[in-house]
Amino acid sequence: MKKVYIFLLTVLLGLVLSCEKAGKPADEQPPHGIKKRTSRLLIRGTEEPVSVNPNLSQTPTGIVVNSFLNEGLTKIGKDGMLVPGLAERWEVSSDGKVWTFYLRDNLKWSNGDIITANDFRFSWINVLNPSTKAEYVDFLYIIKGAEEYSRHKGKLADVGIKAVNNKTLEITLTRPAMYFPLLLAHPVFFPVSERFYLGSKEDFGTRPETITSSGPYTLREWNTGNNLLMVKNPYYWDKGNIKPEEIEIKIISDPRKAMNAFNSGEVDVVNLEQELYQEYKDDPRLQKYPNGRIFYVSFNVKDKIFENPKIRKAVELSIDKKELTDIVLEGSGQPADRLIPSIIPGFEDEENDEEDENSEKSYGYAPNRAKKLYKEVLKELKTERLPIIKLLIKEDYADRKIADYLKTKLKENLDMDIEIVTNDKDSYVLRLCDEKPIYADPMGYLKIFKTEYKDNYGFYSNPEYDKLVDKVNIEMHNQERIKFAEEAEKILMKDVPAVFLFFQEREIMLNPRVKNIYFISFGMKYYVLEAEMTE
Repeated sequence: MKKVYIFLLTVLLGLVLSCEKAGKPADEQPPHGIKKRTSRLLIRGTEEPVSVNPNLSQTPTGIVVNSFLNEGLTKIGKDGMLVPGLAERWEVSSDGKVWTFYLRDNLKWSNGDIITANDFRFSWINVLNPSTKAEYVDFLYIIKGAEEYSRHKGKLADVGIKAVNNKTLEITLTRPAMYFPLLLAHPVFFPVSERFYLGSKEDFGTRPETITSSGPYTLREWNTGNNLLMVKNPYYWDKGNIKPEEIEIKIISDPRKAMNAFNSGEVDVVNLEQELYQEYKDDPRLQKYPNGRIFYVSFNVKDKIFENPKIRKAVELSIDKKELTDIVLEGSGQPADRLIPSIIPGFEDEENDEEDENSEKSYGYAPNRAKKLYKEVLKELKTERLPIIKLLIKEDYADRKIADYLKTKLKENLDMDIEIVTNDKDSYVLRLCDEKPIYADPMGYLKIFKTEYKDNYGFYSNPEYDKLVDKVNIEMHNQERIKFAEEAEKILMKDVPAVFLFFQEREIMLNPRVKNIYFISFGMKYYVLEAEMTE
């Protein structure tokens, strides 16, 4: 028996964000000045896209551009909720493995060609082709036979992607995955016109004349190193509800130059970099919203020192996460006492007994308990002092500030000496990490500490944890998924493979002339289809 999933998947998934938490509209500004309407929205891009081929869009700016040019079977709406995209509806089999998507009537590419189910199949198979070198190819490995084919260990005929007819696409997964429709909103799952792609070949997506669009906009100009100009797609299925006539992405890599351009009115939307946050944190044009990224310190649990969970707990209790976000990061971010953020429905924050040394829920700042645990560890190691501990970080402004704070607190509370390194060729036992899932599902966070996960930097492994995460993966009922996820979190809290520091907030500077633009925590950064601009 099949169940039909249309528009909101909250009963099945419970994974889409509420309007209050996920989609943040621009604050309405009081009317002032000239009110002549204009049609072009100006957005800052941080770097030059290599390509706008959805199969290849690796850079942040490339992904933003793709979210305007193309659309997948599903998409994220202005309130952060999953809604139908090019597919008007979909079904899933009773075992949760076979998904069938039905395309809308009369879908067309920006050149007038018909969009078919085979365009999706062609695009996804192209992503799996090793010669494509798609950065996000592993996102498709959830499809039956996809990983084997991509690694030359299987046949194309065994890949579970089938165009039943021009309007029907059938996908067979390796296992049930109730978040699959959320995954399909990512650009790597966008369709590519087979006929147009084969005509353009290696030039596809590198300039306006070698790209055709399935989404609300099409690329008119691409001036390398300067800007990309997009205009409304006359063949887009929902073109009547798209308000901005044009969107221009201006490439400005330097944060200070970007803010100068913003202040002079050359751009409307600028991502505020951390090094400029202090200067603009009280500016009424600043918009803040959670973006789902978690920062954490990973322990190498195979190291002879940090294999002991006591010292890992001591490190955690030595860090004042609120001080880190409020003082060091100047009010940017929210302290994290768990892995899964409260913006995921069903994972609301819990209060902790910070200084209760007998409490298993003591995840907060508790330096007295930290010192006690640390002394126990030193005694067990039969030493009075540990060697210098190396902490690996990325060499950027925010990571350096965080690392300096960690170094100070561990010296202050544990008399632990930390050396900060930026080359992963150095031997290290601590690593400052960050992760942002692409979809609003607990699996995006839980996978980080799975034994086989590629970015499990601390080599943590717990069979009980892995089993619970597998249950979250295959369970079809939302309440059961939440229960298994919470049980898995409890194991992490006990084992302490990492110190969860804070959930990042994105800071955006928005021109008051722009109204009805929404900032999305997962998926696309900006929902601009209802934006209105005045001059």
